[in-house]
Amino acid sequence: LLPSAGEDPLDIGSASALTIENVAIGRTINILRPKVEGLYSQIFASYYINQQLKIKIATLARGASISNVYNSDLRKLNIVLPSLSEQKKIATFLSAIDKKIQQLTRKKEALIQYKKGVMQQLFSGQLRFKDEDGNDFLAWEEKRLGEIGEFKNGINKASKDFGFGSPFVNLMDVFGKSELSSEEFGLINSNESEQKLYSLKKGDVLFIRSSVKRTGVGETIAVAENLPKTVYSGFLIRFRDSGVFNLNFKKYCFSYRSFRKELLSYATTSANTNINQESLNKIKIILPSISEQKIISEFLINLDQKINSTTTQITQTQTFKKGLLQKLFV
Repeated sequence: LLPSAGEDPLDIGSASALTIENVAIGRTINILRPKVEGLYSQIFASYYINQQLKIKIATLARGASISNVYNSDLRKLNIVLPSLSEQKKIATFLSAIDKKIQQLTRKKEALIQYKKGVMQQLFSGQLRFKDEDGNDFLAWEEKRLGEIGEFKNGINKASKDFGFGSPFVNLMDVFGKSELSSEEFGLINSNESEQKLYSLKKGDVLFIRSSVKRTGVGETIAVAENLPKTVYSGFLIRFRDSGVFNLNFKKYCFSYRSFRKELLSYATTSANTNINQESLNKIKIILPSISEQKIISEFLINLDQKINSTTTQITQTQTFKKGLLQKLFV
């Protein structure tokens, strides 16, 4: 089966083998059917088309907003077929690789969903751990962020001050990350007094306080090591607690969806979406003891390692499949 229409011409060259019976086929599908039974393996043919003919089919597409390709064009294309027995062996092997990728993808999704459920129970206090002697930890305390730490807006500079001087953490250094450590930052002209005022040390957390995207506001990154002479952007705000947090616990606590939901309820929107220091001070969290924080963060880190390991396996298997296809269909 090959789509006969689509928004992207490359989509039209995507073949799928139909391996089940009693299926109705839509109007925008081209059907390749053998003239003689046993002429080819439809699974092998679909792999071949996807690997060798996809781009060629895309070039045959006609139309502006919607691209179309007709079976009269597809008839002119050539396919190279080994013996039927070899086709079946190749198809079986490639199908097994695809099945492994699907299994790993389902495993990753299951781990992600499990983590979401566990975090919901953990940060609502429904799920609790015991200490090494099997005893309950102390009850969790509800605190406002302003009670347990201080916020400090970042540095604002004119455009002439950018490009030289001290390391400078900008908005894009925070997006999509959980930990900030030594790396190649941009540079900004700053004096010794500014470097002290806008310093970053291990355990600090940077919040995005202003962004074009509403979803970006409140994203956080934990500072994993002391960064001397490094300053941070005025689009960011630094939170420095009074020693009531485990560093790894902060990464999870501030990224948890309930925390993010409360934070965004304080956000205001004009040209950008913004949140100010006064609002951040009001946000409540339920705080376990440092000892329990450590156990919680270790548990979640272990889950993340499993998710990352599964992601690596998916990538490696996909890379193996890609290399194999290139060698098979030359």
